Amino acid sequence: MCVLWEIIMLKIFWPMSLILCVVSAATHADTINLSSISVQGQSTEVQATPERWLMDEELFMRLQGTLGATLAKEPGIHNESYGAGAGRPIIRGQGAPRVSVLSDGASVIDASSLSPDHANAVEPLLARGVEVIRGPATLLYGSGLNGIVNVLHQRVPTAMPANGHEGSVAFQGSSVDNGYQGAFDLTGQVSEHWVFHGAVALGETADYKAPKQTTRHVPDTATEKVVGTLGASWIGERGYLGFAVTDHNNRYGLPGHSHEHEHCHPHGNQLHCHSHDDHDHDHHHDHGAWLELNSRRIDVQGEYRPQTSVWQTVRLKASHTEYSHNEIDDDAVTTRFSHRGGQLRLEAEHASWKRWHGLVGMEYQHEQARATGLEAMMPEVDTQTIALFALETLPVNDALQWQTSARYEHQWLTAAGVEHEDRDQWAGGVATGLRWSFREDLATGVNVGYSQRSPQAQELYANGLHLATSTYECGLLSTACGGEGRRVNNETTQSAEWYLAKDKGEWQFLVSTYYQRVNDYIYGHTLDEHHGFRLLQYQQADAEFVGAEVETSWLFHPQWAVGVFADGVNARFTQGGNLPRIPARRYGVRLSSFHQWLETEWELTRVMEQKRIATGEQKTPGHTELALTLNHFIQGDARYHVYLRGTNLLNQRQWQHASFLAHQVPEPGRNIVAGVKITF
Repeated sequence: MCVLWEIIMLKIFWPMSLILCVVSAATHADTINLSSISVQGQSTEVQATPERWLMDEELFMRLQGTLGATLAKEPGIHNESYGAGAGRPIIRGQGAPRVSVLSDGASVIDASSLSPDHANAVEPLLARGVEVIRGPATLLYGSGLNGIVNVLHQRVPTAMPANGHEGSVAFQGSSVDNGYQGAFDLTGQVSEHWVFHGAVALGETADYKAPKQTTRHVPDTATEKVVGTLGASWIGERGYLGFAVTDHNNRYGLPGHSHEHEHCHPHGNQLHCHSHDDHDHDHHHDHGAWLELNSRRIDVQGEYRPQTSVWQTVRLKASHTEYSHNEIDDDAVTTRFSHRGGQLRLEAEHASWKRWHGLVGMEYQHEQARATGLEAMMPEVDTQTIALFALETLPVNDALQWQTSARYEHQWLTAAGVEHEDRDQWAGGVATGLRWSFREDLATGVNVGYSQRSPQAQELYANGLHLATSTYECGLLSTACGGEGRRVNNETTQSAEWYLAKDKGEWQFLVSTYYQRVNDYIYGHTLDEHHGFRLLQYQQADAEFVGAEVETSWLFHPQWAVGVFADGVNARFTQGGNLPRIPARRYGVRLSSFHQWLETEWELTRVMEQKRIATGEQKTPGHTELALTLNHFIQGDARYHVYLRGTNLLNQRQWQHASFLAHQVPEPGRNIVAGVKITF
């Protein structure tokens, strides 16, 4: 850990810890309802814009092995799948590094933004909820105006349990992969001010089945995981201070992983690939590939309510993560990635001033990324970032609310062994939104924003093989693919969104449309190709994203409801041509019933053929998916929850166009998931 980080931890964190230890508090997670949107976050008035969220039993019923798969049924969200072990969320056509994943409002330090075969180091099974933050509030956490994914783990206790203790036991089994996953968590009061929390999750799946396979199972799609966390907090009348230690271990297969082109390299802007002799050819095609991930994380969180006329709440979040993973082929480690870093975040929420209410804050983050082995495609990079942010809300009158935010970031990149290519770069953003509740049950609003994103290390310095995507990558500053290093600009996004929402009465809906223009969009441009292996150069060009999302529900009988949903995004370069791996349009219908002892939901979804393809891509065929969920609370008690869910009941062959394995590895076939959850 760098000297600067240690100084910050010693000079700022420990004095504040002593202050917080002698103050008191209440919980910092409050919930409000604003039209059709339920908002759960870090304060009560700072996130009044549309967002998608899954909580409690609904989250449990939709749980999948990855975060992307868990959220994939939400309008506007797709899964960038890489087999069963890795799946990053895509929001409105954009994924990592433009979509950040948080844990309780703090950054998750891992390698998931570098490659689609790198899993997010979060465990959905231990989450209390998952929310997608949109609108001006996104600038509290980064530059992604189209959405931030926040996983609510609550590993650090923030309040005393109501009855002295609370917890849950959950278990799921799945048929398509003979898999299971289970979790146990417990929070208990041990003294007047001390409360502890412990949780563990584990699971295992075999290679999953898919229709029309030459083999019974899809090779290299098995998974194993063990995740544990232990935390404790001191809680008083004005504040709390707590910590948590989390150990995350994950092992999963890498389907479609091939070493056939591992000897390819660039000669200028063309690929040169050595031929393999017969021995090597056989060796590289009869193998198993998998990834072993380990993340050890320490979180410290605190909150202080000074009860002054100016500041209502001051919050502290600090973390340190030691992350590593090995990519293994033929029982030998071929590549090792390591990520080490920490974060310090301070927020201060002020009292209402001339009807304005909001918060200001700062964030410091330091990361050291290193890769060794066959796919060490970039040098060791040290990244330091400091950011300042603010979000303000003004209730103009009883029906009209105005929200505005701003963010400034300064980033320093130091690349080992890369002469004259250290980077000192800054980025900023502003966003504003206006919400008009012109009826008690009906609201409309507009969000507009301007935001910049600095290029990440891989986009700048890449120079090497990337077998997960079948590419040899050259960064914006690399000269390995011919020519000179290119001039690098920040990505600049101009965004506008309109929505109409209704959440009361027999008919409810949420409709939104959006437009984004991204100047100097960073993408991988294919210079040459050899039997499916591409020479890729990061370049910049202007792009546009246009899309819409619709979700409706009509309660036509006290025990029956029907709804329709749809989403789609069109992404093109302004000079012509489509962006790669943009999810296909989809639409569907949902029929739900509510009875005293059983709730049911039929869901029929049609994913269209993706014809809007980028250069070098293939059209991805569409498919129809039928799903059924049966949900039962034993004797009407929500503490005892049993459910049965069937997906892909038509057993259709499915491909995800957003995946790098879109035409190599199909999605799972017909699957029956049974689950039980007991809350106490």
